Amino acid sequence: MTLSCSVFFGMRERAEAFRTAMGAFAPELRIVVLPDANGLDEAMAGLVRSALAEHPGVRAIYSVGGGNRAIAAELVRAGLECEVFLGHDLDEHNVDLLRAGTLHAVLHHDLRADTRAALRQVLRHHRLLAGAPTSVPAGVEVVTPYNIPARLRPV
Repeated sequence: MTLSCSVFFGMRERAEAFRTAMGAFAPELRIVVLPDANGLDEAMAGLVRSALAEHPGVRAIYSVGGGNRAIAAELVRAGLECEVFLGHDLDEHNVDLLRAGTLHAVLHHDLRADTRAALRQVLRHHRLLAGAPTSVPAGVEVVTPYNIPARLRPV
């Protein structure tokens, strides 16, 4: 599991949820954590290179933060192909990695939709929109090479 910044609340929450789920479903698997590359490819490449040298049996990568191009390059350099490589956010780099089949899935959190929902809550609180404020979990979309949104597909 790679983290860009372990002090970022959202990343800590993702990492803890992952550890909890893996502990429940596959307690025999060891999780190696590569922290604080700040989403920078060069820093991530060094961390991944060291980790692959120490743990050559890596079978899966969950990239909580950035640096996925560097992770992919280090896997190629080491001659490894992961069974599962998951990332976060549908940025240009991750879409390219999905198209290439390097990333198997990206967990995409639509921040625009969250912003709209938050504004609706504020409007409801101030009675400028009908209905009482509610608590609705943020949606996460699982994007694979087979369901990349049409707006991101090449023409």
